[in-house]
Amino acid sequence: MAAQAQPQPSPLSAGGRVRRRKRVNWAVQASWLLASALAVGVLGVVTVSVFLRGLEALNWDLFTKTAATFGEGGGGIAHAFIGSLVLVGIGAAMALPLGVLTAIYVSEFADHRLARVIKLSLDVLNGLPSIVIGIFLFALLVVGRGQNAFIGVSKWRTIVGVILPTTLSGILTGATLAIARAAGETAPLLFTSSLYGNTVSVDPDHALASIPVTIFTYSEAPDPHLNDQAWAAAFVLISFVLILSLLSRALLARSRRKLERG
Repeated sequence: MAAQAQPQPSPLSAGGRVRRRKRVNWAVQASWLLASALAVGVLGVVTVSVFLRGLEALNWDLFTKTAATFGEGGGGIAHAFIGSLVLVGIGAAMALPLGVLTAIYVSEFADHRLARVIKLSLDVLNGLPSIVIGIFLFALLVVGRGQNAFIGVSKWRTIVGVILPTTLSGILTGATLAIARAAGETAPLLFTSSLYGNTVSVDPDHALASIPVTIFTYSEAPDPHLNDQAWAAAFVLISFVLILSLLSRALLARSRRKLERG
């Protein structure tokens, strides 16, 4: 009687190789979870620490009054908040249309070689240290004129009617992240808009106060009250960036859900 054939093990059975892959997969997932927990923990520690240090100066006067006379209590940095709004608004008005139009050209009109060159140039520009950008803007805009606050169917119907509505959430996501990053930039402002007065101003033809420069200045001031205001302003700036980042993530998730449904 012929020997019966031995059953071959299924390639999907929980053999040694499968168990090893499961262990590796579990280890990688655990490392991702640990790294994420550490990142969130560091963010939490920084945010809470800044909040506690600036709690004494975190009041309504901080947002509605300008700096008090040296040695006196009270006062605020309303001029810095208004100046930052003007600076970020000008930057967004200049950069967002240019950025969106560049993205449309690269994705819809440019050939692949030119598109690679443009993308590489933008990556290099994005990686430049902000101090270099500050020096360049100082030489371009400040030398000779003083500091100031000026610091990106037919084909077109397809773009306007299909591409832009489809990618609107993604565009808004990138825009909010860019605004959050620009709001915290300090080095360019030190060269172009740091010699400002102690008054609320919205005139971009003159230097305007800003939150990052105010934090930098007040953190080195001999007045302890100004030090507290620097911590309070830092907490406000962190909160602003965090809120915009969460908003951008929500818009990105919404965009992905719309694409999946489509």
